[in-house]
Amino acid sequence: MANETTPEGLQDQDLQATIDTFEGILKTGNNNRGSLWMAWHYLQIYSIWGLRLPNSEISLIKTLGIDKNEEADRNDPSLSIIHQVGTYSFFPAMLTSYQKVYEASAYFNSEVFPTVVLQIGNALRSFAKAASEDQEAIFSAILKLIKQDDTVGALELVTDLQQKADDNVGLAEHVNVLLNTYAARLAEAKSALETADGQIDEDDKVNETRIAQLEAGSNTEGSIE
Repeated sequence: MANETTPEGLQDQDLQATIDTFEGILKTGNNNRGSLWMAWHYLQIYSIWGLRLPNSEISLIKTLGIDKNEEADRNDPSLSIIHQVGTYSFFPAMLTSYQKVYEASAYFNSEVFPTVVLQIGNALRSFAKAASEDQEAIFSAILKLIKQDDTVGALELVTDLQQKADDNVGLAEHVNVLLNTYAARLAEAKSALETADGQIDEDDKVNETRIAQLEAGSNTEGSIE
């Protein structure tokens, strides 16, 4: 991921870098990053594409191309948008499923990602630096004070370091709540998608059998070839 990330969440340049890296691993099969890295990058890609799904009745109508006959509506009621939407029994379920995915993705992008990357990531980096043996780190200062028999000063710095650790624990617990909420929203989206998928399969106008028939050769009855 790119180093610069705004609090609003993933940016387009971040997304493209993530996709390129992720696709490279999928194509080559070479992955020494670990399952956690893979899962984190997959969620970033999923959330961005989830935000690009149609999530309103109007946007889904446009995506499905149901609005293309608006001029003909005036002369043929059977071509009206309302009538056409009604002919697709899966439309409400599809809209609901897309909305669930969109909502989960928006939550990841606005809450989970910034908190994990900016807040807890920066906090852990700061703590690691403070607890290191670098000359400017708190840990080094503590050692110097101990050598100088300044136990009071050393204890103050230890207390400060302990407070940072406690704050990080609190942040981690907050992230855990965010991730559990996100997981619940993903589960809702998955259930809604399965419902929509089942209804699409049952609709003989758009199911895979009908699509295969439409795309078959000119010798097949019902083909558009």
